[in-house]
Amino acid sequence: MLIMQSEQLYPSYAGLSRRTSGSKQLRGVYTRANSFASGIKTSIIYFIAGIFLGLIMLPFIFKTDNAYYSQSKVILEITVIPSPTPTPTPTVAMPQRLIIDKLAIDSSIEYVGLDGKGAMGTPQNFDNVAWYQDGPKPAEPGNAVIAGHFDKVTGAPAVFYNLTSLQVGDLISTIAEDGKVYTFAVTNKKIYPYNQVPLDDLFGEYKSKRLNLITCEGIFNRKTQNYSNRTVIYSDLIER
Repeated sequence: MLIMQSEQLYPSYAGLSRRTSGSKQLRGVYTRANSFASGIKTSIIYFIAGIFLGLIMLPFIFKTDNAYYSQSKVILEITVIPSPTPTPTPTVAMPQRLIIDKLAIDSSIEYVGLDGKGAMGTPQNFDNVAWYQDGPKPAEPGNAVIAGHFDKVTGAPAVFYNLTSLQVGDLISTIAEDGKVYTFAVTNKKIYPYNQVPLDDLFGEYKSKRLNLITCEGIFNRKTQNYSNRTVIYSDLIER
């Protein structure tokens, strides 16, 4: 009776035990379902994050590719431009003869530098002329200078005795050792006192190709063995 009474007094324990066991099973199912849902949710989050990250990085990838392409294109454009071929400067051969038809001059050209006094040398032969070899050759840019004697020791005319008769427009020619003929036209004639010759005009730099002829002129001083003046003929190359 006491046992029955006990069962009647506490009928809920048995039901409670059964309900408790069922609740555990439900909780297990819920836990597994929740875990599975969480896994799916996490995967979806990672998938979305991957897509988002890819969209962010995509412009940088294309930008890098475009930069590489642009750089390669620039390099190619630079490398295909051919280097300009330098124009060779024509060389002028050494002068051999001086021709002035108006004065009937056809003379050999000697080469001189400066003498012991620092003055331009003169030709050894009174019928020859002398080119100042430390300056430009005739037909080269600058002032080429050729000197000749006015007269001989005996007083007879030398090669440039009649140089003062040249006028503007008269022609002067030189023949180089390679046979080329260079023709110059007289542009000016000047007579200077022997100690006032403008050396810069005669020997200095000049943008064109000029040939200057110089000789003595005027009154002869027997004491100094020198003439009072110098005649200078300026002429420019006729380009052909």
